Amino acid sequence: MRSRVVSLVMMCASLCAAAEDTSDLGMSYVQTKDARIIYFDSLGYLAQHAVRTFTNAHAWQRKMFGWTPSQSTAVLLLDFADYGNGVAWSAPRNTMYLDVAPPSMAFETASPAERLYSLMNHETVHVATGDVATEQDLMWRRLFRGKVMPQTQNPESLLYAYLTTPRFHVPRWYLEGNAVFLETWMGGGIGRAQGGYDEMVFRAMVRDGARFYDPLGLDSRGVRIDFQVGVNAYLYGTRFFTWLAYAHSPQKVMEWLRRDEGSQRHYADQFQHVFGLPLEKAWDDWIAFEQVFQRANLAKVREHPITPHRVLPGAAVGSISRTYFDEKTGLLYGAFRSPGLLELLLQPQHFRRGRSPQLLPARAERRPGPYAPGQVPAGDTRRVVRRIREGRGRAVAAARPMPT
Repeated sequence: MRSRVVSLVMMCASLCAAAEDTSDLGMSYVQTKDARIIYFDSLGYLAQHAVRTFTNAHAWQRKMFGWTPSQSTAVLLLDFADYGNGVAWSAPRNTMYLDVAPPSMAFETASPAERLYSLMNHETVHVATGDVATEQDLMWRRLFRGKVMPQTQNPESLLYAYLTTPRFHVPRWYLEGNAVFLETWMGGGIGRAQGGYDEMVFRAMVRDGARFYDPLGLDSRGVRIDFQVGVNAYLYGTRFFTWLAYAHSPQKVMEWLRRDEGSQRHYADQFQHVFGLPLEKAWDDWIAFEQVFQRANLAKVREHPITPHRVLPGAAVGSISRTYFDEKTGLLYGAFRSPGLLELLLQPQHFRRGRSPQLLPARAERRPGPYAPGQVPAGDTRRVVRRIREGRGRAVAAARPMPT
């Protein structure tokens, strides 16, 4: 369903693009020599920032990969999801979709820099690794009139796709591993390659004696059994690329990723060409290193006693909604939920000497509070809070400072 929605948006975006600066669809775009960045008008405040972050990331990829783009990149900014995400491909055209919502920080699974900066850094790596080409690749692209995207209905198209974009048709651990590694490099070390979550996963695997997948097992089985979408590809790929840089140097890693003249078409053949050993042997060396490294970490952890459990609050502390400030009325809307009772919105700055808040009811209640609506003297605000917590007052939706 989501893919259909995005396809419809892209179709609308193309109509928007044909309409130059005006569009009845509520969409606009910014054109540069390297990209067309399309966005809904409600995301217009991000347009210039998107141009800057894309331009910087694009220039870095060109330098590091020796990449001459075959075409400009279409970038679509979306706000359809609760959490930030991105997707990119280089066939048949260089394309990126970016969900601009904040990334999920739960369990530190992501440890990014500024979100649009990190997304651009990551997704432009995917575009660059797929689009970079030798003269032989360019010959096949001329023959097939562009970069071929394989179609299920025509299995032979997979061969044509491999001839035109060989580094786009690789295992997912390779794609996501190099993108996360380079994203962290571009972020000055801030990113998932050096995040706490990945470290915790492999330390726990060593502690529990868990099985490590080999490259074939990871791509055929490992990415299908995790509770998230392909997260093992990110975990294994990122860790392997990081170990390669540690053991052999970042320059060697880039030599493996580049598609220079004389490089091997297949990613595994290129690995042996650069590192002088089979990919499977290097993978085994990484696992052996991980075992020793994590056992040393676990030994360090065990030198210190476990912090004793201590209950902090005696009960649940409740929650707070997002707040909204209305500049025209001076009202700040929101809600605080105390366990089992009602919500209150009072700002501390409203209770300064000489000012008192006007309280407005959130909604009709069976037991309206004694202070809603009406004016409450500043000295009585603690009493209001206490009465509400005791159940004798009810919800308040907004607070506004009133002159006295």
